[in-house]
Amino acid sequence: MHNDLKNLIELSTLSGKLKDAYEYWCNQNKSDKLPHRKAIDPLEIVRILPNVELLRILRNTKGEIIDFQYDLIGETIDHHTCSNRHHQHLSEIPHQNETTNLFQCMRVAGNTHRAIALSMEYMGHDPRIDHAQGIILPLGGDTAEAESILMAVVFIEKADFPSSTE
Repeated sequence: MHNDLKNLIELSTLSGKLKDAYEYWCNQNKSDKLPHRKAIDPLEIVRILPNVELLRILRNTKGEIIDFQYDLIGETIDHHTCSNRHHQHLSEIPHQNETTNLFQCMRVAGNTHRAIALSMEYMGHDPRIDHAQGIILPLGGDTAEAESILMAVVFIEKADFPSSTE
């Protein structure tokens, strides 16, 4: 893939909600084209919806990806970020801007039309969480280019954190 991308996760090792999101995306791809954004039916992904983000791909006049804009943020992600990012650009968020691995992975997924799974630093408020994992799934539209990103994110607890029942 791209040697400059970091903390990638092999797609064959995905489990749980990330695997469900990936399999759903693959099943929507009925041809050589990307799954259309309009083909994503929230009723078909109810189990993973709290862990899903939908971002619009923003391009310059040359068609190059220059940014991403949040259109939808699932409840679980919203809880962990503690901020309303609806309609915010990734470039406006210091730990998600164009210098970050996340931004670069999203750009590569949008340009190559391939799914990318990665591990990410956790930037939230919950001391039980060690890191996050996500899968970036490009979506098509009315053109041949990717127009949106469907991203599922899960939060991984620290192995040594005491259980709340202790």
